[in-house]
Amino acid sequence: MDVVSGTSSTRIGGEVLPLGPVKERFWQLDSSHIESSAFAHFTGTVTLNKGIKTIGMDAFYNYRPNDNAVFTVPASVTEIGDGCFEKTTATVQFAAGSQLKTVGKEAFALLTQSELVLPDGVKTLGNSVFNGSNNTTVTIPGTVTNLTPSVLTGYTNDPQFTDGPANFQIKDDVLYGWGKLIQVRNTNVTSITVPDGITEIGAKAFQALKSLRSITLPDSLTTIGYGAFAGCTSLESITIPENVKELPAPVTNNVQEGLFANCTALKSVTILGGVTEIPENTFNGCSALEQVTSLEDVCTIGEESFAYCSALSTISIPNVTEIAQNAFMSSGLTSIIIPEGATQINRTAFNQCKSLKTVVIPSSMTEIGFGAFNAAFTQEGSALIMKGTTPPTMGDKALGVSGKPATLAVYYPIEAKAEYQTAGLIEEGDTNGYALSLTDSSMALASTESTASTLTLNATVPTGMTLVTTSSNPAVATAEGSTITGVTEGTATITAQLKVGEYVVLEDSCTVTVTAEGAVIPTVEEPVTNTDKITDTDDKKTAGDVAGSVAADETITSAAQSAANSLNNSSDKDTLIEKGKTELSPSAGQEVTLYTQTYLNIEATDLTKDESTVTSITLNITPMMQVVASTAINSADVELGETGKNAVVVKEAAPLTIRNASEITVTLPNNFASQTVYVKHQASNGGTYFYQATADENGTVTFTSTHGFSPFTFSLNNEAVAVVDRIGYASFQEAVNAAADNDMVEVLKNDNLTATVSGSSRTITVKNSTGSSITVTLNGQAMTIASGSTQDYTYTRPSSGGGSSVTTYAISTPSKVSNGTIKVSPTRASKGTTVTITVTPDEGYELAKLTVTDKDGDTVKLTDKGNGKYTFTMPASAVEVEVSFQEIVIEPGNPFVDVSTSDYYYDAVLWAVENGVTNGTSATTFGPNMAVSRAQMVTFLWRAHGSPKATGTNPFTDVSTSDYYYDAVLWAVANGVTNGTSATTFSPDMAVTRAQAVTFQWRAAGSPVVSGSSFGDVATDAYYVNAVTWAVANGITNGTGGNSFSPDVVVSRAQAVTFLYREQE
Repeated sequence: MDVVSGTSSTRIGGEVLPLGPVKERFWQLDSSHIESSAFAHFTGTVTLNKGIKTIGMDAFYNYRPNDNAVFTVPASVTEIGDGCFEKTTATVQFAAGSQLKTVGKEAFALLTQSELVLPDGVKTLGNSVFNGSNNTTVTIPGTVTNLTPSVLTGYTNDPQFTDGPANFQIKDDVLYGWGKLIQVRNTNVTSITVPDGITEIGAKAFQALKSLRSITLPDSLTTIGYGAFAGCTSLESITIPENVKELPAPVTNNVQEGLFANCTALKSVTILGGVTEIPENTFNGCSALEQVTSLEDVCTIGEESFAYCSALSTISIPNVTEIAQNAFMSSGLTSIIIPEGATQINRTAFNQCKSLKTVVIPSSMTEIGFGAFNAAFTQEGSALIMKGTTPPTMGDKALGVSGKPATLAVYYPIEAKAEYQTAGLIEEGDTNGYALSLTDSSMALASTESTASTLTLNATVPTGMTLVTTSSNPAVATAEGSTITGVTEGTATITAQLKVGEYVVLEDSCTVTVTAEGAVIPTVEEPVTNTDKITDTDDKKTAGDVAGSVAADETITSAAQSAANSLNNSSDKDTLIEKGKTELSPSAGQEVTLYTQTYLNIEATDLTKDESTVTSITLNITPMMQVVASTAINSADVELGETGKNAVVVKEAAPLTIRNASEITVTLPNNFASQTVYVKHQASNGGTYFYQATADENGTVTFTSTHGFSPFTFSLNNEAVAVVDRIGYASFQEAVNAAADNDMVEVLKNDNLTATVSGSSRTITVKNSTGSSITVTLNGQAMTIASGSTQDYTYTRPSSGGGSSVTTYAISTPSKVSNGTIKVSPTRASKGTTVTITVTPDEGYELAKLTVTDKDGDTVKLTDKGNGKYTFTMPASAVEVEVSFQEIVIEPGNPFVDVSTSDYYYDAVLWAVENGVTNGTSATTFGPNMAVSRAQMVTFLWRAHGSPKATGTNPFTDVSTSDYYYDAVLWAVANGVTNGTSATTFSPDMAVTRAQAVTFQWRAAGSPVVSGSSFGDVATDAYYVNAVTWAVANGITNGTGGNSFSPDVVVSRAQAVTFLYREQE
């Protein structure tokens, strides 16, 4: 029933109230909704019936009843719309049992009443909900889930709070709730230290604190809300702790939602947490920002994240892959290196960066968007350095409205000039291509001072770039520009850099060997490839690419030097020089020098495919060496071709015999990338060996051949039967032959696992890696080995004198063993042989007794090798082994390595374990410093109270019957310990504070009434004040020191069980 009197008209649920004066009228309404503006400006008295569910926007805007009468919102109302009671002069209150959940923005703006108490159960408040109601004391319930600075905008008083899961409180002008810092209320604060233990800073918590100069954040911090520091125009520097792994993104396009937007005094930011993204508007308008450090993990730069950072001249972003539009718009950048891996620069990313002079674009870049560098490169000498041979796609006006500026030079790899010309980045006559390629070289010292011993580096240096060269040993060879001059015999490493300003565009190095006059000079030549045995055209190309990628530089260089040294000391040297002189006819004063040219001859002999996918390829790799005579004085100038010919072959190419271990690198087809590659080597000694390597993302593998060169087959299939010391073998017998004393033979395939051990005495370990049980037989002795297990075998070489045989003795073991197993190897042995016993207890059992006795009953000494293995030396008689196992008995006491007798919680932990309150975090750890969640706390309480049977129904959507804490939660609700964080949520994973922990415990004890003093940080109206007083009176806690209880500090496992233990004492 509605009662309305006054002189107005309105609409309720579609019914229009009559105009003109009314004394008292009654309407029976079927609607559960009061429409928008229904009683706006009404001056009568309104009483709403109990069926109303929602009240619309502005429904009671400027509602002015006679004598500012009390207006009671029925208990049935669940939602109040925007501006609903704005400017009303009525005194708004709520009926008992209110079901109100949602209050719209400015719903209680500009009130005149002295006090407004929102009912418990309200969850959501709209922005500026109390705007201008600064003569009203507002009380907010602890059930509100979205209390933010935006909600409190326009309300300058400190609100009051009622008890609830949010645990709202204002301390030192800072509003806390739900375990986070919500808002700094003092707008004149200059310095803030956020307390340790705080894990979250809410959205806009510090926003527009214009006097704030410094903020210290705790290591406990993990989460920061959007716009938290925006508009702090005096803030100069800040460090984001390492536990913050993600910076907040704005929820709208409002710049002020950027984390540090318009912090105009902010100079430096350090981010310790390895964030991967700088979100939109993060530093927008930070005009004083000079550096942001620790951006090594950042992959994405968001829209306008550094826009208008006019003091930011440089930034290091070594792992960024994408730069969003307007990311650095109007910033002060002078140079930037876009790292390898970056693929896209979005539109206008560097628009209006008028100081930007040098930009490096990686080879991975595929697209540069519209206007990306518009109005950049305005200074003379500006450089765009392109690292890739394939130009990125350039968006319209990417380099400016009028195209490429006249002040800009585009540098590009010289071999890609045609591609860059086609892309429109350079013109036909452009000369800004660059190149640098160094190879190891040798030179002989000049015979006269008038003939320089020099060589020239292979470098193309365009205008605007510089070539900087250095020598590791100037006493042997000096470096100046592209010229290397020999000084004396020896070697030197020459390093060359192509630079634009201080940026190194390319760098390469080589070894230069300077030899004495007339000495033979070693050189390494490019590989020679042959694919004649591959018939298919496509396969031939694939095989040629693989063959051409083979390198064994260290081995071939060493072979070249060895060949040169050998020839230097050979009588053939003079003969070959004379042969060279005869064929070259040197002019007067010209010397003829010998060069040993070594290279790899690589023949692709086979390529197999599964449909179009290469499954294996075989390369016959042969090191070769020929001797060349030349009038050139350094290896780089030797020319065998007809044009400029100055050399002849004086000793034809022949294979080199190399038996040393050689590191070989080869790049295989794309399907081998990131795969385990098996290399089968058919060595020249007749043996077959298998090597294993992992290909990188380009399909390149590097492996070490221990038996020289000859055919290698590369495949993704393993053919090895067994492995010894990382080398695979085609048969078990070959693997056994290769095993030395104490080596392991790892069996990969169950294929003819019978072998004969001979030669020197030794012990080998056989490991089963086949995935199933195997039986191996060594010298007639069969051994069954479970998958993943090992077994030792000892071989003793027979003595060779007088034709007599070696006597062996039996080793007896029990015919039946309970609760475990025993294995002995060997089962017969001669005197002096080492015998191995392996004992394996069943689960829950341990070795109780292990003895070995000889024929006289004397005990034979055992040596414990660990992991259940024991050894003894065989005496000159048979022996008997006895073994027994016993059940493991857990002794009472402390099982935890992280709990010591000196810890205050020692007795509490043992009590908790003995009484089933908790079993620790593992069998040996308790985790005393780990935080306790709501689920754990009520479970501890429930168990401490004897785990009573739960009654009632489960109201919580986040608690299921399968959860370990299900019964505990139902018990806690039924006994008034807690009602959850809302009507339908319990929040089991939310951390529990000290205040909540003692409150739970107090309520579980029946909420006894006690009296006594409290702590300086426990307000007299705090929901937990009685619980704290009770806890102190009962010796459960004495606070944290200094008259403090620290109610908001999260409870640890040690503290939780201590509180419970002290209550039981």
